[in-house]
Amino acid sequence: MEAVSALLGIVAFSATYFEACIKGLVILSKARSYRRDVSGVSLMLELELHKLHAWAVEIGLSQQPPMLLVDTQYTSIVPKVLKHLQTLVSDLDKLKHTHGLQLQETADQLLILDGDDSAFVRLGIETNDGCDHILTRIFKQRKEPWKVLKWVTFDEQKVRGLLDQVKAFIQELQQILDRTRQAKLAKAVDMLLRNAVLNSANEQDLDMIGFGGEGASTGNTVAAAARLKKQGLLLGVMDIQPAPVPPETQRQIDGPKPRLRSSPLHVIMPRYSNSDLARMRLSASHLSFETYTGSEARVLARYDNDPVLLEFKNVSGLHHDSMKDRLCKVSFFLRDLDSSFNALSCRGFVKVYDRYAYVFDLREDVSPSRALRPLPSFRTLTHLLDEARKPSLNLRMAFAITILETLLQLHTSGWLHKELRSDNILFILDSCEDTYDFLLAPIRITGYVYARADDPHEPTEPLESELNADLYRHPACLRQPRQLFRRAFDAFSVGCILLELGLWCSLSTLFQRTSGRPQGREAQSLDLMRIRHEMFLSPIGRWYTNDINDSASARDVGIRGEVVQSLEAMMGKAYARIVMQLICASGGEDGIDSAAEVEAPQQKNMLHLEIDCLEKLRTIAEVLSAFHGRKGRYPVSDSIVAAAKVHRKVQGS
Repeated sequence: MEAVSALLGIVAFSATYFEACIKGLVILSKARSYRRDVSGVSLMLELELHKLHAWAVEIGLSQQPPMLLVDTQYTSIVPKVLKHLQTLVSDLDKLKHTHGLQLQETADQLLILDGDDSAFVRLGIETNDGCDHILTRIFKQRKEPWKVLKWVTFDEQKVRGLLDQVKAFIQELQQILDRTRQAKLAKAVDMLLRNAVLNSANEQDLDMIGFGGEGASTGNTVAAAARLKKQGLLLGVMDIQPAPVPPETQRQIDGPKPRLRSSPLHVIMPRYSNSDLARMRLSASHLSFETYTGSEARVLARYDNDPVLLEFKNVSGLHHDSMKDRLCKVSFFLRDLDSSFNALSCRGFVKVYDRYAYVFDLREDVSPSRALRPLPSFRTLTHLLDEARKPSLNLRMAFAITILETLLQLHTSGWLHKELRSDNILFILDSCEDTYDFLLAPIRITGYVYARADDPHEPTEPLESELNADLYRHPACLRQPRQLFRRAFDAFSVGCILLELGLWCSLSTLFQRTSGRPQGREAQSLDLMRIRHEMFLSPIGRWYTNDINDSASARDVGIRGEVVQSLEAMMGKAYARIVMQLICASGGEDGIDSAAEVEAPQQKNMLHLEIDCLEKLRTIAEVLSAFHGRKGRYPVSDSIVAAAKVHRKVQGS
């Protein structure tokens, strides 16, 4: 009886401290400032609020009556951590003396719960996690009015220190959960952060997210996307307005609206140094080529004796001066891409004869002690698909994860690639004796010559029609008139690449084999496009049946059915389903069969679809890595290796 009584007391204390933490986070997130933009602070505090609520749901603390569904060894930890968190977010004196942050209660302003001043609502982010209901219940049970806080002193560095401490307490609580529930919460946070980056054009929002995300690898990649988004807005290569606030806002609670005005939202206006941009224009006199015919789309060269890669750009469609201005800004934009984008650093652009080219630095991909000659070598994924022997399942899965991670990063930062295809995936080596050796080099995503912001008003050049490129382009990009490019079209292209990786066969070779022509006779372009049409177009919904347990004999016959069966046989049904989800990402738009309702809810939000597919790929890779029980000679990501170690440890125990 004493043990039961003690446990009930712990649950009661935990529930009390939890509600006090919710109250403190809400009041702190709605603090106002007359002179400073504090929207980023509000956003990050709201994020922590939702993380705390999601954790409480998992352990039963948010329900009535409250419960603690955790191991007995953790029950005493919960109230202690919650008490520290409650003191941190509620004690104004401690905030002043410990963190150097001064806030004060306004004398005549009472806080109400108004959806209009929510950072998530401002960015058009829907959570649907039930946090509003808990908050409403706590608010209605208040015994005294909640006062509006006002920032007296605001130091961004000190605020970040406060946020880090709030995150640390909530992370300590989340670590009580098992790995599966921790992963579930991490995925939800990743989704919220990525939507915030995508929808925001506010400098403090992007600064706060870009400062460090959530500290884990996922959070760091989102932070990198936020920094890239801010860079694009500052340069003016992106001109994206904040997402419109949906008409449905949270229900207002009784009480007068506060008369204190909130800080204005500071949409980033382009500001940059013309001298910095001018340095991006390089001199052709510093270039030296081993071979250059004037017709290559991509060529290796040296710039000031450093190895570089030149990617030539079509200049048609834009005024000459506008083109040079855009080349300056885009090359500066691509100069310091984070490693999570798996790209080469852009050194600038150069005019070679009558052609413009972006110049990408290769110093990170070659040995620093390497002699000046010869230049390094590269192979595209297309070449390796047709020339190299089939690599291990682990390695192909690692490639698929890397490519999908890049797609997610680009779309989070509000950027469209437009030319994702195997020809634009490079492997660079100093030297090699076997073509297979290139597969052990890092993947480099290139082909940014047509890339633009995810904005229909952004200037861009028309895509040149070319068979090897058209095979990867969404059908709506090949019609007249062409549809505006959007994220689903990039996802389609990545789906095609993942199909190639699974079958280890390029699309052109795949279509060549199924052209029906006699052995040794090459299929013409029209034949390949006809086969592509039969495979990818209506009824695209039958790419994959609704019941994944259907037998192979129940699937549709023909080219598409054969390809699906081959992909399932080589990579499994889960991988095949991911490929089909990406290929069917646009759903019933643009005349494509509306029966394509594979995972329909995900079709409405491309980021959700991409995160979901990436999570599934990582799960498959973890299972494969754990199954093999060792890293082997094939490189896989550190996260996969770590997961395998954990899996082996669990098995051993």
